Amino acid sequence: MFAVVNGYLAIFLGLSILLVSLLLTELSRPRDALWAAIIMLLGLVLITSHASLNGAPMLAVLFSFLIITRLLIEISQYRWQQLSEEEKISLQTFNRWKNSFKQIYLAAVKLGSIIFEVFNLFKPKSKSSKIGKKWVRPEPDDEKKSSEDNPRSSDEVNIEENTSFSKQISSLKSGDKSSDAS
Repeated sequence: MFAVVNGYLAIFLGLSILLVSLLLTELSRPRDALWAAIIMLLGLVLITSHASLNGAPMLAVLFSFLIITRLLIEISQYRWQQLSEEEKISLQTFNRWKNSFKQIYLAAVKLGSIIFEVFNLFKPKSKSSKIGKKWVRPEPDDEKKSSEDNPRSSDEVNIEENTSFSKQISSLKSGDKSSDAS
């Protein structure tokens, strides 16, 4: 249970580090995103393998989490002290935060449009033909009329002749059997 709570805290901590690096560019460093991803990965490992963390391994996880938290606080304080007075004052203004959220919103919109375009590339394109075919089953009367009006090929005639011959042969065989019985 404790490993799961630590896992969720680690994921929250990683996401907050990513958010801080996006919102407060003055406090962020180039490798912050990498460290945030590693902390989130640690959180996922803690959540997925919580059943195997009993006893001493759980104590190791607890102490590592405490050490990571303490180092994070020290790094944050060090970076805050590195800022000039103008930067500290600008971080406390409403316009600075408004601009940061606006930039994040614009970046998210652009990312969304890129993802939408990628999905549209994989969407199957419909083939619209200029001639729309409509399949209609012919009526029996229409079939007779069309067979009289349209000349048939020699293959069609041969097939019909073979079927008519086989019908005549079968009728003759059945007729012979009836004459033998009487």
